[in-house]
Amino acid sequence: MIFVRHAESQWNSHFGPTRIDPGINDPALTAIGAQQARSAQEMLDQFEISRIITSPYTRTLQTAHVLCEKCRVKVEIDPRVGERRVFSCDIGSKASDLKTRWPDVDFSNLPEIWWSPLIESMQTFEARCHDFLQEMSHDSQAKTTLVVTHWGFIRATTGRAVANAEFVQPHLSAEFP
Repeated sequence: MIFVRHAESQWNSHFGPTRIDPGINDPALTAIGAQQARSAQEMLDQFEISRIITSPYTRTLQTAHVLCEKCRVKVEIDPRVGERRVFSCDIGSKASDLKTRWPDVDFSNLPEIWWSPLIESMQTFEARCHDFLQEMSHDSQAKTTLVVTHWGFIRATTGRAVANAEFVQPHLSAEFP
């Protein structure tokens, strides 16, 4: 399994230098983020990819769509690989809006409001991460699955803090670092 953090979003470009939440719900990629996604696409030659799983946030969907152009595989949605709900950027878009923007992606199993309406406790977040890793530890395609995800998910599952569009190959186990 390969994790990649989404490319730079509008929220990241403001929060990074200021450490102030800019109040942007479900932000899109910046121009720099779009370039980071294209650069990440070039890195895919070193991996065998059979599928892409992404969270339903706009920034991950945009990143995944650039990456799937090279891999030529369908994008699958799994909200378990989403960010921990803490900041404004962790408020998503309704499933019906996502279906309109990405008609080639199957959102049929996604509830209309799929993100946590409240700040997500660390315990709940870690349980969600654990559930995904547990399922993947029994998945025959796990080794060739690219997961487009978020800083918090990667940090919780690997112990690593990563930059935008950075790849990580986690050890596939149900245990956290």
